[in-house]
This record gives sequence, C-alpha cells and structure tokens, in this order.
Amino acid sequence: MKKKCIAILVICLVFMFSACITEDVTMQEERQYAIDMEFHSSIGDLRWRSLSLIREDYNHIIFACSERSFLEGYFPDDAIVAWPSLATYFVLERINYHLKRDEERIDLEALHLAHPLTMDDIVYNWKSVRDIPWNNVQINNIFGIAFLDRGRAMLPEFYIVVDILETYGIDVSEYGVELPLSREGVWANFSIIYDLFEKIDDDIHVKLVQETPAIMAEIRNQQRADAWEARQQ
Repeated sequence: MKKKCIAILVICLVFMFSACITEDVTMQEERQYAIDMEFHSSIGDLRWRSLSLIREDYNHIIFACSERSFLEGYFPDDAIVAWPSLATYFVLERINYHLKRDEERIDLEALHLAHPLTMDDIVYNWKSVRDIPWNNVQINNIFGIAFLDRGRAMLPEFYIVVDILETYGIDVSEYGVELPLSREGVWANFSIIYDLFEKIDDDIHVKLVQETPAIMAEIRNQQRADAWEARQQ
C-alpha cells in the first residue's frame, strides 16, 4: 500500500512538473511572438521584460485586436494583454508581400491560413503565423523594412508635435531634437518628446491626442511600461 501511494505521488509530481514546463514554454512563445510582431501591451514593450520577471506577476499573455479592446474589455489580473501597434500593420504588409512572392514554397493551407493574411490572423491564428517557414533574408526584410516604414508613417506626426509645442513657446531644439527629422531618426527623438510630454500643460495634451494618434499610442505604451517598472520597486 505504501509503495502504491509513493508511485501515485511520483506520477502526480511528474504531471505537475510537466504542466509547469508547458505553461512556461507557452508564455515564452507568446512573449516572443508579441515582440516579433511589435505588439503594445498592458505593461509596455515586452522586449525589455524578462520572462522570469514577468512570471512574478503574470501567468499568461492574451492577444487582443486593439488597444480599445484592451481598455473596454475584462481580462484576468494574472494576464498580460497585448495588441497590434502601428508597426504591426507594416509587418503584416511585408508578410503578405513575401507570401505572394514565395507562394510555391510556402504552403499556407497546411497552416490553415490563406493569402492575404489579415490582422485577425496575426492576433487569433498567431501559432500558425509563427510557424510560417521564412528564410533569413525574408525575416530581415520583413522586420527591417517594417521598422523603417513605421518611422516614415510617423514622421508627419512628429512635425505636428514640433509645431504644436512651438506654438506654445517650446523650442524642441533646446531639448535635443535634431531638425530636420528623418524616418531613421524618429525614434532617436522619441524619448525627448516623451519627456517633454510629461511636463506640458493639459491643453497641449488635448491637441496632441487629437492630432497625433500614432505618437500618443507609443506614449501610452511607454507610460504603461513606466508604471509597471514603478510597481516592481
């Protein structure tokens, strides 16, 4: 009887250990996918969050279709919520471009996908999207070009920010912003704009929210990162 109890205990421990490994691996995969796809999240940019540190507060990651879905939805406290950013749309664009060019090699039907992929595929069929067999050249092109495209798309908003701030008597060059801006230099100036945002008046906030939605989404993502880091201290 004693041996039987010991055997049952060992089996239970094996199953418990296996379950923990599966959960860790799944969360690791979710985190890496969110990073690759440039998702925003409820704790900011996940690429600067180690899995071990994340697991002190959270058990899994839930993918939502938008920031609005996150704000209006109800999610468990032990879950990180992640959603597509502006950059994700450019990643999707490059993915579809390469899928079309390499349609003879890549069997989307085997992955239960169809060209062109949609943002719903990116969010809800993420395991299939993750398993697309890209080569190294395609990977570098998809994510490298998408990063530059995001900078190009946000460039007009950065100039709007500069104009709004100057209207209120704030010379951004005095804070280190280098003009003229370029798509490659957009992110070099983002931290400066973010620091300025924390200091400006509410009426300037309102104008920025109305006229620069993409930059404001990045600012909110960074604010969530700062809030999470503050909670760790």
